[in-house]
Amino acid sequence: MHDSSYAFDLNADLGEGCGQDDRIMPLITSASISTGAYAGDDSTALAAMMMSRQHGVVLGAHPGYPDRENFGRLPQEMTAGQVERMVIDQCKHLQKLARSVGVYLPYLKPHGALYNQAVVQPTVALGVVRAASKLGMALMIQPVGVVVGVASGHSVSLVREGFLDRRYNADGTLVPRARPNSILTDPDEIRSQLVYLVENHLVETLCIHGDSPHACQMARWVHDWADELGWQIRSVWQRVD
Repeated sequence: MHDSSYAFDLNADLGEGCGQDDRIMPLITSASISTGAYAGDDSTALAAMMMSRQHGVVLGAHPGYPDRENFGRLPQEMTAGQVERMVIDQCKHLQKLARSVGVYLPYLKPHGALYNQAVVQPTVALGVVRAASKLGMALMIQPVGVVVGVASGHSVSLVREGFLDRRYNADGTLVPRARPNSILTDPDEIRSQLVYLVENHLVETLCIHGDSPHACQMARWVHDWADELGWQIRSVWQRVD
């Protein structure tokens, strides 16, 4: 029997120019908006920001490697200082856009390879965390690996994120996309993962990838499952504000 007191935030990566933002936005409580480095541009970011106001969705910045050819998903070699400056520059640009339409960005979430490297590589983790600290933003990321200790050492608030459509390694990291069966597509398997992550208090927010062709369907499944279980989908941001 499931406990009706469970609640979680539902986030999506938007502003990437994938053409689904208007359908996904009403179904989520947080949206990480592309800075334009790896996908999207100022116009797609601004459109997403305006939609967020309509639907009461909390926004964050989604910085990543400036590699549009690979959608920011190819690992890069950078120093901590280079990572820090890159993240700060991208987030400040997005903050400027946000101010122009009267919205606020309380958190940042690294994108793609930057995210995965921050979890396991101390240099990248340090750069991302320092950027979040200097920007005064919370950090949305998986609660595993070296980034947890680095964030704690810099007094950066972590919002613990889980993934519905990605397979996990035993250490809590994600199975690389290039490996077979790294992406979950079966509804029963996705539902089981949601229940496991939420009931074990492993995460506070669950991610839906806005570039996935099944993003809207997955968001509807999550709402249906939450209704069935008596769980609440709500913003996590009162905790970090």
